[in-house]
Amino acid sequence: MQKEQQKVPLVQGYNVDNDTTNYQSGAVSDVPPTTGGSTFNGTKGEEQPKQFQDSIWAIVFIGHLAVMGFTMFTMDTGDGSFFGGDASYGGLVWMVSVCGLVAVVLSTMALGIMMKFADEFVRLALYFSIACSLAIAVVGYMTGQTFLCIIAFASAAIGFCYARAVKDRIPFAASNLRTGLAAVKSNMGIIIVAYMFLILAFGWTIGWSVTAGSTLRSVGQATLFFFLLSYYWVHQVFQNTVHVTTTGIVGTWWFVPLEANGFCSSAIKDSLLRATTFS
Repeated sequence: MQKEQQKVPLVQGYNVDNDTTNYQSGAVSDVPPTTGGSTFNGTKGEEQPKQFQDSIWAIVFIGHLAVMGFTMFTMDTGDGSFFGGDASYGGLVWMVSVCGLVAVVLSTMALGIMMKFADEFVRLALYFSIACSLAIAVVGYMTGQTFLCIIAFASAAIGFCYARAVKDRIPFAASNLRTGLAAVKSNMGIIIVAYMFLILAFGWTIGWSVTAGSTLRSVGQATLFFFLLSYYWVHQVFQNTVHVTTTGIVGTWWFVPLEANGFCSSAIKDSLLRATTFS
């Protein structure tokens, strides 16, 4: 019988021998431990130089924002007024505000559920898509949409087969999720950063809607593609900035936990600065 491989506990980037007498869960020693008969020298990677990446695209992005801003405040809205004038956009602002509030509530609830039920959340996410496909299939059957029913049932079947194939990996996925959530708990200020970009995204949606609507009424559908590109480009920049900021914080928390342990830790500020400049 093959001898079972001995498990080695891992504490935020340091491999710790099982026979280490001073090992405590959650503690990180300043002295690099020894593993497998070799001494780790404490060096992890190389410090990257602070230099701007994709400078040309950054200039194009900022220039496109300047053009959108100029158009937003000068384009005729179609009723003789301009953005910021007498035109009423109460309906648009109300719709975006409601969507924003719902997004904040759902995001907060999802984060709280993940922190308490990581394993169950992974399973729920895996089987929820199957349930949605089945529900769509039932609706398609009841409404006589045969093609929709077939596609939905096929999607549910594929999802079920996938769930059966990866069910053994759920504990591993849950462990990764718990690790990431542990980093978030140690740096709760990242939630404020996420909400800040969420507010910016809603503001951009309102401004873009007014500008696109006014321009399309004035010059026709010729600019529709460029407005769609602008809309998704900005939202992707917001989304990726939050993503890169979070990954930077998790990386710092993993390798240098003393710098990423607090509501407004230095890791949050440094990671946000890198995400908006050098990344």
